[in-house]
Amino acid sequence: MSNNIYSFIYRRKISREQGEKMKEEYEFDLFMESSAKTGFNAKEIFIEAAKLLYKDYLKYSKVNFLFIFYIIEY
Repeated sequence: MSNNIYSFIYRRKISREQGEKMKEEYEFDLFMESSAKTGFNAKEIFIEAAKLLYKDYLKYSKVNFLFIFYIIEY
């Protein structure tokens, strides 16, 4: 989940506290603030998202590999 802070704190749509609360409520893996105007955290959000996707890929690909191995050996 990303919160675009618009580079102006007084124009926020969601406060940092609300974002953190939503992260916990919906069990998101990541909450970061960014600014489309200044580029603040723009690159970092994609890097962190890629890390999470790769982590999930490794987690689930091992399960699939073990399942396939079991079928072949059976």
